[in-house]
Amino acid sequence: MGAARHTSQEPPGGESRMQPQTLFAKRFGQWRVAQDESRRATAARLGVTEQTLLNWEAGRVPSFDALARLVHASGVSGDYWLGVTDDPSRGRIRSTRRNAK
Repeated sequence: MGAARHTSQEPPGGESRMQPQTLFAKRFGQWRVAQDESRRATAARLGVTEQTLLNWEAGRVPSFDALARLVHASGVSGDYWLGVTDDPSRGRIRSTRRNAK
C-alpha cells in the first residue's frame, strides 16, 4: 500500500508546522470573518485600507504599528497573531527586569 495522503488544508503536523506568515493569514482571515462586519468597516477600525486586509489574508505580515492596532482592537494577544502560542487570550506581560533599590 502507498503512503496515506494528507488531504487537510493544513500541512502535516497542524498549525505548529506552518510558516508564521501563513499562520497569521489563516488566523486573521478567520478572525475577520467572525467579526460579522464588512471588510471596509474592519479596515477603518484598524486604521488600514481594504487592500491591506487582503494582503494580510494573502500572507503578508502587518507592520509593527498595524499589528499593535490589531492586538488592541481584537483583544487577541500578539503572541497568538505571531504564532508564538495557540492561546488567543491576552496575558499579563511579565517584566524581566528586577526592581533596583
